[in-house]
Parts: sequence; C-alpha cells; structure tokens
Amino acid sequence: MSLQSRLEAEARRRANLASRLADSFAAGRVGSEQFADEFYEILLGGHAEAWGLGRALAGDPSSDPFDLIHGRAKADRETAFIARFAGQLDAGWATGEDGSVDAEKIARRMRLYVGKLRATGAEAFVETSADAEEFDWVLGAVEEHCNDCPRIARLSPFLKDELFQYPGDGETPCLSNCKCHLVRASDGVASFAPFAL
Repeated sequence: MSLQSRLEAEARRRANLASRLADSFAAGRVGSEQFADEFYEILLGGHAEAWGLGRALAGDPSSDPFDLIHGRAKADRETAFIARFAGQLDAGWATGEDGSVDAEKIARRMRLYVGKLRATGAEAFVETSADAEEFDWVLGAVEEHCNDCPRIARLSPFLKDELFQYPGDGETPCLSNCKCHLVRASDGVASFAPFAL
C-alpha cells in the first residue's frame, strides 16, 4: 500500500471514529466534556500516524516514538477549538427546533479537523528532508483558488525553515479543503495529495 493510500486510510478511520462520537453525542450517550476529550484522542492518534507517514515520504521509514510527541503537539493546537466546539454543542448549535441533535452536522465539522492530517504529513515530510532542500508550493487543479494560496505559491521555492504553513493546515481561507501540495525540488517527490473524507 502506498504512503498516500495509508494516509487516506488513516484519515478515513479517524473520520469514522469521529462520526461514531458524533452519533454518541446526538444520542445523549456522551456529554460535551467527554466529547471534547474523545475527539482530542482521535486527533492525537491521527496526527501521530500522519507524522510518521510524512517522515517515511521524506525517506525515513523507521519507527520513531517522537511521532507521538509531534502528534500531541498538533492535537494540543486544536484544544481551544475543540473546547469552543463543545461549548457550541451545549448551546444547541446542532440542535433542531424539535430538540433532535443533527449528528451529521457535527461529523461534517469534525471532518475538517481530521482533514488537517494531510498538512501534518506534509510538515513531517519537509522537516525530515535535508536542510538544504527547497520546496515549491504547487497550486491545486481547481478553477478558483483562495486569495492566499497563489500568493504563497509565488514565493516558492522555500527552504524548510522558511515554510510558515502547509497545504490543508487550515491557515488559508480554503481551510483543510486546500487542493495544493508541496514538491521537493531535488527529486520531485510531492507531499500528500488532497483526498475527500
């Protein structure tokens, strides 16, 4: 199985776990605090796996316990957003007039968080590459881009310590739906391609 396929499979597995958690919240089996804790754990595991796959893409397929540390750092960056999400759920963000909770609405939003695994893989790919490597930000094959991605692409190439964001990391207006990717200049190896969840 290719590294791309492995990342897609991991992201889909995490999205399925998120959907089940959304169902549990909608059915009243978990409250917002447990929802936040469990969603954090889903993201932690996914980011750790994505970091390892990004390292492998860069040429280091070894097992590394630091993948979990990188995964935790990525999940920790989401804690304030997860807490706000949980608070919005408590406030009725996904609750209809009839009192029912829309699990699919919750799961859709959760998939945006899971989609950031691709950016984590791209960051690991860059960070594991040699210091002298250069990377091009390549625009995705879509008719309309957000305002930021073309500007970032025009700044290419980047040394690894010059990259300030990664395709799909949620920092551009296209959020984790970004269709761009990075290409390592020395050998043409590309970071993970976008995929649907």
